[in-house]
Amino acid sequence: MEQIMLDDAGVLLSWLAGRGARRPLLVCGKSAEGLPLWAELKAEQLPRFGGFTPNPQIGQARAGMARLEAEGCDGLLAIGGGSALDTAKCIRLWMARERGTVLPFAAIPTTAGSGSEATRFAVVYEGGVKQSLDDPLCLPDAVLLRPDCLATLPERQRKATALDAWCHAIESMWARRATPESQAIAADALRMLAGSTPGYAEGRPDSFEGAMKAAFRAGQAIHRTRTTAGHALCYGLTLRFGLPHGQAAALCLAQLWPRMLRRAGESTALSEALKRIAEALGAASPEEACERFRQMVAGMAFPPLRAALPGEPEALADTVNPERLGNHPVPLSREEITEIYRAILGGNQAYAG
Repeated sequence: MEQIMLDDAGVLLSWLAGRGARRPLLVCGKSAEGLPLWAELKAEQLPRFGGFTPNPQIGQARAGMARLEAEGCDGLLAIGGGSALDTAKCIRLWMARERGTVLPFAAIPTTAGSGSEATRFAVVYEGGVKQSLDDPLCLPDAVLLRPDCLATLPERQRKATALDAWCHAIESMWARRATPESQAIAADALRMLAGSTPGYAEGRPDSFEGAMKAAFRAGQAIHRTRTTAGHALCYGLTLRFGLPHGQAAALCLAQLWPRMLRRAGESTALSEALKRIAEALGAASPEEACERFRQMVAGMAFPPLRAALPGEPEALADTVNPERLGNHPVPLSREEITEIYRAILGGNQAYAG
């Protein structure tokens, strides 16, 4: 299904109404009330659900579905980052599967990183265990990109979401499912990220449009390829350390990338992908591209992580989703994964801080 890109809040409401959604459920957090488009959407008049956390739980999404049915809503409008969009995706999917109703669904991202507005994936948690959804119905029908939504983001969130977009583009580039089309999209995202990330991280408005478009393109890339080991390894860090998703993914990628350089001879596809990444970033070599990323992550100056507890790297290794590892360009053993966690948690502040 081709997504429709909209450029105006009023047009978005008209688009929903034209598809029978005159009373959509608005899925968003309280921070959305301060956005310029809040008044444009006449959001105060819409039924609203905001009962979700940064790592949304299945029970929370179920509560959102109950709210939608109780209010007699006929569509979905999600405003926010990955958590709001993933909650709305769950509601739509369950309504289709359990009620036989496919609701019109529009998304307005308020971060430049998750790319959730461009993908058919959603992540929810149950009892501390990640549940991944992958279904065409999770892809929003229409998307409105509004760079001014980024103006109120806290600095840490800007940095973490930017890194998430980087991880999407890099992982998509070397994924086993990569195609020439997906690699072209990922390369486009990388070029835009290289130009926009410094300004986005610093909160400069002139960089917001580029950052938002870059994140969307990176989302389109992983929509086609899925993610790889960087994302497979990051979820345990997010849950144990309370890290923003993008920061956790970047810590993992910063450790994986040098290992991929050392193993490039094992896979022609990996070797070519590493060259394409360097070319997209204007780097003289794959090694230089990797070093630039390492320096960028270190330069974000996140608070340092605590040292690993006894047995913690091994415990983290046991949480890794083997399905995601299957899309990684070369096999990773449990010992290699454990060593990556040791490097992240062992006081290597170039990556963790």
